[in-house]
Amino acid sequence: CRLQEFGSKEPVIRQGAPGDSMFIIADGLARVAVRRDDAKSAEVTVAELKTGDVFGEMSLLTGEPRSATVYASTQLRVLLVPKDALAPLLAASPNAAERMAEVVTQRRSQSVAATTTEVTPIGAAAAVRDSSNVLKMIRRFFRL
Repeated sequence: CRLQEFGSKEPVIRQGAPGDSMFIIADGLARVAVRRDDAKSAEVTVAELKTGDVFGEMSLLTGEPRSATVYASTQLRVLLVPKDALAPLLAASPNAAERMAEVVTQRRSQSVAATTTEVTPIGAAAAVRDSSNVLKMIRRFFRL
């Protein structure tokens, strides 16, 4: 892991870019923004993050492209956690992968809700199914 610093309004990660790391905010504030389906649409802010919050976990855990752009809202210091640092932790603790799958599923549904005009409530059964699918992706990506 290593510490990185960003100036106010500077992007930390960009939507659509590949990613094999996640970030833990050591100090400062960040803004999470998502574009709707077409690249020409305006970004929508879906979350504000503070010290101790985590972002970038979806790409790190599943191998998918970044699903949002994260900007520093203030001077921002983050701890970058690469895939190779997380792999031994996931292998040693299967419950950690399950909990992370739940977090990824929750964040995905928040992102979809903020960027879609359709009302598509997700039921409890669908949420469990989505979490199960994400867990399978994590296990496959990390060869667990």
